[in-house]
Amino acid sequence: MMGLFSSKPNKNAEGKELHDISNAKDLKFHCDDNIERLLTEPVDHPSTTKKAASDFPLFKASHTVDYLMMALNLVVSIVMIGSVFLAYSQKLEWKDAKPLFMVTVPLYVFVPNFTASGKQNENETLRILSPYHNKAVLTGKKAPNGRPILNPPTYEILVHYTRTAQGRTLAKREGRIPIGHFAPIHPMQVRWNSTMKAMTYRGPHKVAVEDRPKPKIIDPTDAIIRMTKATICGTDLGIWKGKNPEIEETAREKTGEWNGRILGHEGIGIVDEVGPAVRHFKKGDKVIISCVSRCGSCENCQKQLYSHCLNGGGWIMGYMIDGTHAEYVRTPFADNSLYVLPDNLNTDVAVFLSDVLPTGHEMGVKYGDVKPGDSIAVVGAGPVGMGAMLTAQFYSPSTIICIDLDQNRLEFAKEMGATHIVNSSTEDAVAKVMEITQGRGVDCAIEAVGVPATWDVCQQIVTAGGHLANVGVHGQKVDFELQKLWIQNLTITTGLVNANTTAMLLKACETGKLPMERLATHHFKFGEIEKAYDVFKHASDTKAMKVIIEF
Repeated sequence: MMGLFSSKPNKNAEGKELHDISNAKDLKFHCDDNIERLLTEPVDHPSTTKKAASDFPLFKASHTVDYLMMALNLVVSIVMIGSVFLAYSQKLEWKDAKPLFMVTVPLYVFVPNFTASGKQNENETLRILSPYHNKAVLTGKKAPNGRPILNPPTYEILVHYTRTAQGRTLAKREGRIPIGHFAPIHPMQVRWNSTMKAMTYRGPHKVAVEDRPKPKIIDPTDAIIRMTKATICGTDLGIWKGKNPEIEETAREKTGEWNGRILGHEGIGIVDEVGPAVRHFKKGDKVIISCVSRCGSCENCQKQLYSHCLNGGGWIMGYMIDGTHAEYVRTPFADNSLYVLPDNLNTDVAVFLSDVLPTGHEMGVKYGDVKPGDSIAVVGAGPVGMGAMLTAQFYSPSTIICIDLDQNRLEFAKEMGATHIVNSSTEDAVAKVMEITQGRGVDCAIEAVGVPATWDVCQQIVTAGGHLANVGVHGQKVDFELQKLWIQNLTITTGLVNANTTAMLLKACETGKLPMERLATHHFKFGEIEKAYDVFKHASDTKAMKVIIEF
């Protein structure tokens, strides 16, 4: 503590000359707010028990004992809390944690009652007694219920100053100065950070990382997940472009205001908190987050139409509620909307089980009724189209045609199992499909983009009695050529993924049946998520198939 005081005579810590104070009534003290106060109360005994925190003209304000004591108190508190936490979480045996706890408790009591002294020069001595003192003062007034009214507790500086000359005491002064309504740090007063970083949509082409409140349990079936990996979907880009104005409209209808929406509906993480009604998951569990939340009990859920859950479920994450492009996310209906993440599963692949694989499989392959020997065309070689093409191979189609504008993606599709590839930017896609199928067309056309041009291709290449399975998210009207299709005996399907095949696909991935890890072409830290969006938006230039965000 002696090091806190300057050893240079007649100068303070800022190098300014000290006044020759012959009368202690002229001594001035400076608070943190730079308000000067005279100390005029004489005392006879410097040992009187007082509690205060420090500032004195002999050393620089705000950089001394008061903050040092707060720092010491914080360190002691953290060690004390940490020892108990480690023992409670079974990361440390109690026999090992106990000594830490037993040492820090006395320190926690001792540190706030620390007393320091020092000399500025041979004639002036300073004593600082007990840095913290909580003091509530009666105002002399009473509340309506008759109870006395107190001013809020304040923390004061109390210093004892002695000036001597030739062994004779010239003056003794003790003074108090309020330094604010703050308290020493106490273990029960520790508040962890209540905000998080999140990629937030504010309107068309207005997306940026913001500080947002951490999610809380709202319903007893909720879980809070600390994200470890996420990915960006074409749907997120569609929202960014303004394809879903209903997001803002619905928010304003429900709450009367628009505070933006955290994007993302795919990812994996660790359970941080569960509601009282959650039975199958607990804090610390590693989980896969489904893009579809479902209550499991409403009429639609009983029909396995989970995407149309009547109790506030369905595809809502990153759409009607905040999503996974944040450090934490709230997952409704956790028991029905989370999957245990196996230790032996590649975590990049696990992310794709949130949406890409179930969507491609259910909306493309299952709704398209792909059967052994069928010829199929996947229009759109993006991640969902790849998911459809890979899972279609479970059903042994004879011909798999992949159509896209991007030659890089087409070459990748060839590696992943496509028997034929068609670049619609350089050749007539419809004519090429008819050539491959000898004029017959395909048994199943899977639309996996969501634009009018790809829809038109699908209408023209499907054979009589075939299936047209729409998977893409459309943001504008398309032409439905019923005048040509009415006679074709077609089955045309649309819809949102219900995620009722996720468990099956999880087992297939776990055993290596689906090489989905190859789709993870780029990896970014969460702090680089804006760059990740830019890379994914320009996939044709960056050759990005799927970008992984790591937290």
